[in-house]
Amino acid sequence: MSDDARTMLDRYELIAPIARGGMGSVHLARLAGAGGFQRLYAIKRMHPHLADEEEFVAMLLDEARLAARIHHTNAVAIIDVREHPEGPFVVMDYVDGVTLARLAAGDASELVSATLCATAAPVVLAPSMNHAMLTAPAVQENLSRVRARGVRVAHAAVGYEVADDPAHRDEMLGPAMAPGAFAKVIDAVAAALPLRAHDWETLYARDLPRPWEVPRDAALDELLRVFAPPETHPRMLELGCGLGDHAIARTHEGWTVTALDVSARAIARAASRESVVTWVCDDVTRSRLHGRFDVVVDRGCLHALDAAGRARCAAQVARWLRPEGVWVLKAHAEGGVDVGTTRFSPDALDASVGEGFVRGAMRAVDFGGSAAQPSLVAAYVRR
Repeated sequence: MSDDARTMLDRYELIAPIARGGMGSVHLARLAGAGGFQRLYAIKRMHPHLADEEEFVAMLLDEARLAARIHHTNAVAIIDVREHPEGPFVVMDYVDGVTLARLAAGDASELVSATLCATAAPVVLAPSMNHAMLTAPAVQENLSRVRARGVRVAHAAVGYEVADDPAHRDEMLGPAMAPGAFAKVIDAVAAALPLRAHDWETLYARDLPRPWEVPRDAALDELLRVFAPPETHPRMLELGCGLGDHAIARTHEGWTVTALDVSARAIARAASRESVVTWVCDDVTRSRLHGRFDVVVDRGCLHALDAAGRARCAAQVARWLRPEGVWVLKAHAEGGVDVGTTRFSPDALDASVGEGFVRGAMRAVDFGGSAAQPSLVAAYVRR
């Protein structure tokens, strides 16, 4: 092909469009070098009518900056960000594959679907689905299979469709992310509940929001006053203590506190704040901790485990508690937003706790802090 016939964007040759979305279009591109060298890339460039809009330019740059923080064998790498008279563009590795939209719509073959699920990329962003699309039974069924393989599906149904210029936008295409929303989604995903122990380590190594971290929880306090009065100076074990705010507060009331978390970084940071608490780095699903306690406090640990993990956790709690000891817990309830946790009905929570306990109290509450979610707070007495 002659140089005159080629469409060049900076040093990249645009070969063909791949996709078109809310902010811009993605093109297959080629970079040629000496000695016949060439490599394919995917280039995301802005729609012409948005290239001069400061808020959309900022959103594209935010997207590139934040996506560059994700390093995973199943995540497309950001290679470069370039300025150009026609607007900035992002250069990415080119991966020949199927989109989530095709998978969710059932348009992909079983082989391709199985391949996507088998790779278990940690996060799949689905920003282009509107509420009607997302809640369609066929889409939910397909997405549930993706989630079951450990993939987090992040969706932000905010903003307006901007794939076309303002005079020709089609409302049926569904909303795209509003300016800045992509950054919020990435941060929310990064702060969402991790799937594995090393993911918790990563979380506590970074300065990200942890909406479950609160110094006190009024709903838990109310149950503890009834089932473990402070004047009895209970021996307490806290599961998933994080940075230890709740555990530290209890020691100031005369409790004897042991606090457990799977993250060594979290435990180290907590221990640097207070030496009176016994801090333990341990996994509640296969714990090495021995001892007897009057009360076990669990604010959001059980709902972060899978079914097998919940069963092992309940068995561990039964071993830790003295007879008639109490397990006070808070967990997400049905009707909330899917953030990767189990959302319990009252009966389902009873079943997860198991036959070794009898329910002493339960009520519906909000999870509290900045993690607003319908939740259940309950006290279970060991038989």
